[in-house]
Formats: sequence, structure tokens, C-alpha cells
Amino acid sequence: MQPHEFKVNDYITLKLEGRKTNIYLNGTLFQQCKYLAFNISLESIPDYDAILSIDDLEDRDRGVEYEKLDIAPEEEFWGHCSNLQAWVENEYDIRLLHRTLAFPLLKALANAGDPVAKKALKSEIASRISSGNETIVNYLVEGGYLNHFTADELTSLFPDMEHVMRNGIPIPVIAGILRLSEKGVKDLSELEGLLELKLLKKLYLGDNQLHSLPEWLGQLQSLQWLYLQNNQLQALLDSSANTTFKELKKKGISIQS
Repeated sequence: MQPHEFKVNDYITLKLEGRKTNIYLNGTLFQQCKYLAFNISLESIPDYDAILSIDDLEDRDRGVEYEKLDIAPEEEFWGHCSNLQAWVENEYDIRLLHRTLAFPLLKALANAGDPVAKKALKSEIASRISSGNETIVNYLVEGGYLNHFTADELTSLFPDMEHVMRNGIPIPVIAGILRLSEKGVKDLSELEGLLELKLLKKLYLGDNQLHSLPEWLGQLQSLQWLYLQNNQLQALLDSSANTTFKELKKKGISIQS
């Protein structure tokens, strides 16, 4: 093994290449490590007693001074090695790493056949969604991580979470927001349970293939914002006979088209 190479477990190896620390998964470059530390003064340490994860810490301090820290590449490399080793020794506890590394790496490990990762993946996703951190929840939803759950599992884990079904895949309403942009939606009838949503405030439907909107859309009880950019609705918008948009606006729904 090279001096600047560290094998974390049977799957993960870190290498210092040039001045950068790179992660290899089964010998293939997976991702470059970005940040090692947050710049926190000694005086402010008590303010962080309630922090439970690296992602929670980021919400408090985004580490804008990181690039100014004078950390030698070798020191940074061994710091990353220590962090990844602690993560593995704690059975992939995602609280110990930033979500943009932890979840993709855990997913890749599960796909590579790591039995511990397979067990941890669903558990960690469920735990982080239950934590209520909107940034993390949106990250998981946008990244398709909830696709690892069946509809029954989602209902069991999150009985109060509203969702619609599309092609057998649950798409949850998070913090009153349903994100359906760039999903190839051609007709809202593809979305089972949409009309039953009671907590939906913002509906993102941009960059799809919609030609029309159903008249019942205005019946959504809590809808306040409707995002429709980059669809095929121009004829509908220009039609003087169109009543759908008029009714939506009459109900106070803001439309971004």
C-alpha cells in the first residue's frame, strides 16, 4: 500500500493524489472529498451543544471560512481517513458525514453488496426524514432515495405524510410542497391521490409535457402556488375561452407559467 493510501474496509480506500483526497469504491474513483472542518471559535462551542449531525452543523455554520484554513494536504487526508473509518465503525451512521457524501456512498456500498450498508440504507433514510430537517428531506426526495420504499412501507413509517402515487412509486408532500418538475408528466390523471391532498401548498409541475389542466385542480384545499414553466400550455393560456386559469386565480392561487 502506498504511503498516502488508506484502506477503510473491503470496499472503501482513500488516496491522496496531488493535493486532493479521493475516495475509491472497489478500486474505482467514487468521489473527491471536499471539506474536512467547520471554522468554529472556542467561544462559540457551547452554542453547538444541541447539534446532532454534520448536516445540522451546516445549517448553523456553512463553513465559508474553510478555504482560508491552513490545512496541509497530508493532514487533511488523514482527517478524512479518520472520519470515514469512524463512519464505518459506527455501522454507517450518516450523522457523522455530510449528506452529499454519506447517502450516495451508502447507496453505492449497498449496490456493491455490502450487507451492513444494505441494512443501514433504509434505516438511515427513515431516521433522517423523521428528523424533520427540510434541507435533508428535500435532498432525499430530489435524489430519489424514497424509491427504496414501497407505498406500504412509507405509510407505515410516516403515517401522517401525504403522498401521490405515480407508476407505483410514492411521491411525498414535504413541508407542504410536492415536487414533480422534470418527471415527464403528460396528464395529471397519472397522479393517484392528488385531489385528496389536504396539506399541499406549492405544486411544482415545471418542465413536463402538460397540454391541459383539469378543472378540479382548484379544489385542492390548501394550494397557494402552482408552477407550470416549460410545459405545452401556451394555447390554453392564450385561449379567451379558457376558464381553468381564471378559476384558479379567482381562488387566490398564484400561477407561475
